Amino acid sequence: MYKIAIVGNIAAGKSTVQDYLVKKGFCVIDTDDIARNVRKKYVKRIVDALKYYDITDNNGNISKDKLSALAAIDEDFRMYLNNIMHPLIFDELDKKLTNTKYELVFVGIPLLFETGKEKDFDRIIFVYADDEIRLQRLINNREMDKKMAGAWINSQIPQNEKINKSNYIICNNGSKEELYRQIDPILDEITNFL
Repeated sequence: MYKIAIVGNIAAGKSTVQDYLVKKGFCVIDTDDIARNVRKKYVKRIVDALKYYDITDNNGNISKDKLSALAAIDEDFRMYLNNIMHPLIFDELDKKLTNTKYELVFVGIPLLFETGKEKDFDRIIFVYADDEIRLQRLINNREMDKKMAGAWINSQIPQNEKINKSNYIICNNGSKEELYRQIDPILDEITNFL
């Protein structure tokens, strides 16, 4: 199996790239989806481990908004959360990869470098967008205030460090059409290589 990681800092456009690959008929596994399922499956374990933090909603479910806000501004919380979530996420990812019949699999994994898992992949595609553009996307599309959006941007490894560790760079500062035009040659190269 040939595994390709799709990486992008918050609001860079990783999901848009993944959606395009799905439309083109490729197998795409999204670790954000896995994380959502893990939060539902392991509610008690996660809540117990983070018992000193208010992370649940009125129904006792884990609140993604509360997790997100705390992870953006509290480095200790982010570390605790990652230490709990990442092993569960990667365990579920390994199960999905083991059970797939595809020869080529794309994996959307925003925190690839933060988790040190880059050696698990044959190639890495990094989706880049200028920080100011990402800030505006967070404010406009995710309804974050400027302070929270800035905290999220600053909580991740800077993009230029990730660019240097990636095989392909896709710049997503423009339209979807401009984005798609950059993806097709990469797909041609990858599929011709197999």
